[in-house]
Amino acid sequence: MRRLLIGLVVLTTACSSEIPAADAALGTSTSAHAVAAGVGNHLAPGTPCAVTAKACVDLSDNKAWLLEAGAVHVGPVPITHGRDGYQTPTGVYSVRRKQADYRATNWNEKDGVMPNAVFWNGRYAFYEGDLTESSFGGIRLGKPAAQQFFDGLKVGDQVQVVP
Repeated sequence: MRRLLIGLVVLTTACSSEIPAADAALGTSTSAHAVAAGVGNHLAPGTPCAVTAKACVDLSDNKAWLLEAGAVHVGPVPITHGRDGYQTPTGVYSVRRKQADYRATNWNEKDGVMPNAVFWNGRYAFYEGDLTESSFGGIRLGKPAAQQFFDGLKVGDQVQVVP
């Protein structure tokens, strides 16, 4: 009986949504963002993303960060993302390619111009765009941030997008 009670206490503690002060100081937690992304409990301080991410996007707060060695290097910066019917996918991805002067032919992105495009999931990319409008699924950044993300990310870097 005693083992059962101890097990219940351990299970209850492990399932608690509260973050111990020591974990909060280290930037670790079991937040819904981390669990949803399946990244465990080591978050980059000040972000909802894993320390392994190089770019972090929080769709619910319309913010993004560029990380270096698990610490914030740039951000948070404002973003816009996918409009109704063109939702931005969440998950963990890798940068696939970069193109400074990308021109989309299948989306009405201001005549298809998407400066400083960094593609991380097929057609989804970070790029310089109008922050007053939602996109067709990509992550729009202001001009300075788009340049910083373009310069700071390389093919193979991890991008994490949380709900």
